[in-house]
Order: sequence, then structure tokens, then C-alpha cells
Amino acid sequence: MNRGSKYNPYQCPECSYKTTRKANMKVHLARMHGLAPDLPGLSQEDWLDRQVQSLANKYVQVKSDGDEREASRIYSSLTALYYRHRDVLTLEHISRALERAKKRLEAHR
Repeated sequence: MNRGSKYNPYQCPECSYKTTRKANMKVHLARMHGLAPDLPGLSQEDWLDRQVQSLANKYVQVKSDGDEREASRIYSSLTALYYRHRDVLTLEHISRALERAKKRLEAHR
């Protein structure tokens, strides 16, 4: 087996990302492109709900910390997730997740 920086058998179908490990590709697809490859025990709706909730929590936290650039990046991820999964995900679902995240953050302060 070839080893080295140029041997990357797994290439992302969405972008130019390459990796040597299948597990890394699955993580990349989930985080960067909102794709849920091979998630045993989770339906697409469950996976989307977890992704939205995670991104909403991160967004609210960095927004409250004043990091506008990171907040914008996370909001873009939420938007991309919505556009890729409009058949299942609604804007209302995302706004409710953001509201719940804000309430949780305020309760912890």
C-alpha cells in the first residue's frame, strides 16, 4: 500500500477534499455538506434535527461572544442545510431551534 500525502483514495463528490480514511470522509460529508452517510439507527429527520440543534447552539454561543465572522459562518451552514433538505426541513424548525438555544444560554447565565 502506498503511504504519503499524495495517496488519498477517498474524494468528496461535492468538493476537492481528499482523505486516506473512509471515516474522515463521512465526517467531512456530514459537517461540510449536510449529508448523512450511513447513520445506523437514525432517520434522516433525527439526523437533521441533531444537526440543526448543534448548529443553533454554536450560533447562539458565538453570537453572544461577539464573534460575528464565526456566527456568519455557522448561519451559512444552517442555511445550506435547509436548502439541501427542504423536503424535510423548514425555516420554522430552524427558527424554533435558535429560540430554544437562546433560552438555554440565558438560563445558564
